[in-house]
Amino acid sequence: MSKSLTRSQIADLCGCKEGDIPATPLFSLTDYTPSGPVCAAYIRSLGPIDAITGPAGSGKTVGSIFKVIRFAVGAMPVCTDGVVRVRGAVLRDNFRALYRTTLRSWFEFFPPDYGGAHFTGGQDRPAQHILKLSTVRMVDGALREVPVELTVDFFAVGDIAIEELLKGYECSFFWVNEGDLLHERVIPFAYSRTGRYPPRARLSEGVKLPRVVAVDFNPPAPKHPLWLACQRRSFNAGEEEAGMGHNGGPALDPLPAEGAAATLNFFHQPSGLSPDAENRAGKTYAQYEEEGRTLPEEDVRRFVHGLPGYARDGKPVYAREYRSRIHVAPGPIPVIAGLPLHAGLDQGLTPAILFFQEDTYGQLRVLQEVAPGHGTGIQRFVALVLPWLHGRFKGLPLGTFSGDPAGFIGADKLNGELAWMEAVSVALGLQIMPAPTQEPGIRQEAVKLALREIEPGKPGLIIDPEGCPILIEGFEAEYKFPKRPDGTHGDGPVKNLASNPHDALQYGILGVRGRQGVIQEAGRAGRPGRAHDFVPPPASSDWNVFT
Repeated sequence: MSKSLTRSQIADLCGCKEGDIPATPLFSLTDYTPSGPVCAAYIRSLGPIDAITGPAGSGKTVGSIFKVIRFAVGAMPVCTDGVVRVRGAVLRDNFRALYRTTLRSWFEFFPPDYGGAHFTGGQDRPAQHILKLSTVRMVDGALREVPVELTVDFFAVGDIAIEELLKGYECSFFWVNEGDLLHERVIPFAYSRTGRYPPRARLSEGVKLPRVVAVDFNPPAPKHPLWLACQRRSFNAGEEEAGMGHNGGPALDPLPAEGAAATLNFFHQPSGLSPDAENRAGKTYAQYEEEGRTLPEEDVRRFVHGLPGYARDGKPVYAREYRSRIHVAPGPIPVIAGLPLHAGLDQGLTPAILFFQEDTYGQLRVLQEVAPGHGTGIQRFVALVLPWLHGRFKGLPLGTFSGDPAGFIGADKLNGELAWMEAVSVALGLQIMPAPTQEPGIRQEAVKLALREIEPGKPGLIIDPEGCPILIEGFEAEYKFPKRPDGTHGDGPVKNLASNPHDALQYGILGVRGRQGVIQEAGRAGRPGRAHDFVPPPASSDWNVFT
């Protein structure tokens, strides 16, 4: 075993003064309070892969450290000789960041010489911390103190292939710090090395080894592989990745293949300016407010509100109003029997239809999109829409079906021709009416108003995550104002695949609410406000890591 480093040597590696390395823990393992309920749920989750993101200063790193220690002393089995043996690894993108940030945070829980611990490391090479802990377990029908032997290796991935770095490595858990800075293959490959320690020979027959990978990260760009994996709850995109979407068109943000279980649990903390912001003891509302005034707009989104950064080529149209946490349902939205079925339609060779209901509170429940993409003629579009009308929505009273007014003109009606929207109306066997207006400002205002809260905790619009993936992708990033060379943004949204269901949504809401209704509501509201973020309640208040 290599000789332990001195505190002075460790300080040099960490780029700080010796006095900056804690002599005693700054956090207690037996009296720890998570930064908030989202962080608490993240800590309690047992994988397979758990990922947390949020604004800067929201307690993600500290929560990750406590999570893996809680896993080590609470979830790992007792070996046949009465000892809990655990081996874990911490991954970072480079050694400088590993020593100067990640290890500095680790030392706040476990100083280098904690309880006679053994710490080794060196410039541009991995570090290792061997700790002797204890926990309380039920042994032979009685609660007893049990020793815990914990070895934690600290690696920097850098330019090394993850297979080369971890070839033959066997461990119990990984903590991936700042996961958005690593290659997309690192996290799932790391998981493949867990569940291999301690050796089976040290365990009683039939004992199953738990395994987990904990990931913390700052919100990246909307198209970042880690962000997309978090949205679909899996690193495995299945057939979706091959390019087929749920409606026969390209997949923009795929969900797991049908029947596949989610293997990534995503925990998204609220905005630092939200009433439900986490880690207020560590970072105040005033600090976030000041950063909101001084940081560039994209950094405000990421580090103040904890949202993905803008796509480099544009700004989402509803960047201020939309929050996936409250506007995207946690699962499929049930159809409410007896309530009218409404729809909005966009016409042309990239058609789209959005089906939705309005409940008794006035909440718009967006249930299903059909947006098959470029080159779709009327006949194929109708063939894709009819199964929904005769299937999931069968028996519902028909409400307002509103379409792009341009779809009602352009045909030679004296010669008996039908315009696009008229032809679809006849083929579907229902009446489609022109939306009250094509004015872009009023159309977008109709959606902004719907995104506001009806009452605390109840948004005016909620979206089915399985039925409307392209609509959601548009809200997140793709329905956007283009970025000009001078850094400003254009006035009209980019015409792309995401714009079609968004246009359909606008026409649908206008058909239900009316042009004058939207104008009056906007006048009463002044400027549409930002909905509050929703956070689930904490699972428990018991945070003794050793019990």
